[in-house]
Amino acid sequence: IAIGINETVGYTTIAIVTEIAAYIMDENYPRTTNYYVVIGIIFGALVLSVVFLRESKQVAVGEEAERTKRDPAEVAAARTTSLIWASGRHSKIEVARSAFVYTSFINVSLITICFAGLMINFISGFVWSLMKKWMKGGEDGVWEALDKQTIADVVLCYGILKGTLQWIFGFAGDRYGRKYFISGGLFICAMGLVMMSGVGVNQSDPRAGFYIAALLIGFGTAMMYSNCLAAICDHADPSWRSSALGAYRFWRDLGYAIGALVTGAVADWVGIPWSIGFTAILTALAGLLVFLFYEEVSGDDMSATFDKPPMPVIAPMPAAPMPSMAAVGYSMPAQMGMPYGYSQQQMQMQMPMQQPYGMPYGQQMGTA
Repeated sequence: IAIGINETVGYTTIAIVTEIAAYIMDENYPRTTNYYVVIGIIFGALVLSVVFLRESKQVAVGEEAERTKRDPAEVAAARTTSLIWASGRHSKIEVARSAFVYTSFINVSLITICFAGLMINFISGFVWSLMKKWMKGGEDGVWEALDKQTIADVVLCYGILKGTLQWIFGFAGDRYGRKYFISGGLFICAMGLVMMSGVGVNQSDPRAGFYIAALLIGFGTAMMYSNCLAAICDHADPSWRSSALGAYRFWRDLGYAIGALVTGAVADWVGIPWSIGFTAILTALAGLLVFLFYEEVSGDDMSATFDKPPMPVIAPMPAAPMPSMAAVGYSMPAQMGMPYGYSQQQMQMQMPMQQPYGMPYGQQMGTA
């Protein structure tokens, strides 16, 4: 829910500012008034962050230390982890680098979330580029170009639901899990895209259909947006959670560029309606992959499939009965707790070494 509140504030502001920008923009001099507003917002955010923002790294360090029973100073100082090959070779690797590889290419649950995130901004790239271009240019022989205020209203329908509902779906994801909100949100976005394509081809006045389609896309995006971020956090330890989120956001924000380029290329090839349909297919595919392969875990669990302890677990052996001291001619002084003639080291050497089951990877290796 915390992520949802943060994203709600950001994207609700974007939706509102989009509407304000259309109202105050001078089409003859577009680089004046709007730019002054943006510069003012940036300056205000800079002042607020410098004055009121507090460092939170110690919170993550404390959480990791408590979970793994390690000293906070050891957790804070850890910069590398160990990669264990099948041969038994250990390779030291930076935590940030290993977190990127693990998030992007190893853990199937995180791979599906990265693809879902890429599709989130793939759709955003379409909304901010091709969709607006289509509405400005119109569809030959079907409907004329829409005015700038109508275009701003359609984009507002997308942005306002995407922004205002994220905290609600973040709260729901905390209670009921991430998978179905993410996959369901992607399917709803695909439905909205199909509707937009169909309305744009068949309706002489597509405005009502565009409004409803934009609302569906915004609603579906709100369902999955904060839950994708939370899903990454569920599968990551506090000491490398930020690195995992960085890997996810790399793929998610790459969707802006990929979405604009791919939808534009397909539109040049077969037309804008078919490009929208292609985007809908990719979006539905992402939803299906999350539904089939994402593994629901809580923040304190390890993935049952990909995070098993790397070393074999030795089952505890029942202790053999000890002969009585009287039978072997030894006495057991109470103050020493061991037979005469045995040192503490010798007694410890007699004890079998066992590895606790289910110990987290980083705790076994003594690394982050």
